[in-house]
Amino acid sequence: MVVPTKSSKNTSMWAFLKPLTWKLWVVIGCAFVFMPFIVWILEHRVNEKFNGSVVDQIFNSLCYSFSTMVFVHLNLENLDWEGFPRGSPLVSDISRAILKVTEGDRIREIENQWFKKYRLFEGLFLVTGIASISFVVGYLVVFLYKELPQSWKPNRSFQTIIVELFSTFLATDDIAIAIGRSCEHQD
Repeated sequence: MVVPTKSSKNTSMWAFLKPLTWKLWVVIGCAFVFMPFIVWILEHRVNEKFNGSVVDQIFNSLCYSFSTMVFVHLNLENLDWEGFPRGSPLVSDISRAILKVTEGDRIREIENQWFKKYRLFEGLFLVTGIASISFVVGYLVVFLYKELPQSWKPNRSFQTIIVELFSTFLATDDIAIAIGRSCEHQD
């Protein structure tokens, strides 16, 4: 008699969410918004791809973030790697070894060992956040060092100076873009 067995594996389309805690998903979501904001701050004045309306700039930043988090970008040539060809005597041995690991208790041991290391993710996000904020602070210090003397004029209100600095910050740096274009043409 053949009796069908019921699989204990989660076959839901949302099964990929289960291994990560909700806190980690929140951090990933925050990073998805935080990193494009950092990239936009550093790039919008000197990168033509970040020009346009505010909506275009937000869209481009989020697309950049999404593509770097989801897609693997390869600029390598001749990636002719192939798996074992059909009929190879190794295929059955490797298939048996994979089944032995995935169907036994060994896979549970491996999962438990890996997912206990969530603290590593916290450290990774912490280092990334500190480095990003440090770059932005450095960028803003250099920006203010260059632009503040031009905006600071006698008999101007503090509010007028801040508005002018903010307008300059939002504007494109045409000189930097021209320098970037000339460097591209030299390559």
